[in-house]
Amino acid sequence: MISVIIDSREQKPYSFASCEYIDDIIVRKLDTGDYSIDGMEDLLCIERKMTVSELAMCLTKSRFTRELERMTNYKYRYLLCEFDYYHIDVYPENSDIPPQQRKKVKIKGPFIRSKLIEITMQYGVNIILCGNHSYAEDITATIMKKTWERENGKNKNT
Repeated sequence: MISVIIDSREQKPYSFASCEYIDDIIVRKLDTGDYSIDGMEDLLCIERKMTVSELAMCLTKSRFTRELERMTNYKYRYLLCEFDYYHIDVYPENSDIPPQQRKKVKIKGPFIRSKLIEITMQYGVNIILCGNHSYAEDITATIMKKTWERENGKNKNT
């Protein structure tokens, strides 16, 4: 059974209610990322972005760059996004930005795509575009399960 750590600054954390292999949720500050496993905080880092707007805002901030640099120290590092490529391609259309302000947005889909590729190449971060909140929660739980199994020598082929 896995004890999940959720960063105390996470705004709308996953509940993991449907995950039978997660037996405890601990809320405490993580130095890097939003989710990890108790006892494996130095191995697994999962950063979550809920919207393209949130990701776009982070891509130009030095704070996010420092987080990516810290992530290179982790064996397992992920950026999970609760949206898909379509939402990146049409950004800022169909975003949470008010329609009258979308023309002022300087960051567009091609820039975001380029930065995501750069993040993978430069920092070795696995980026998973999950499509929605529910899939992102399931994928987060699966990553934690597979990490726990791998690090504990169980079910290496599953």
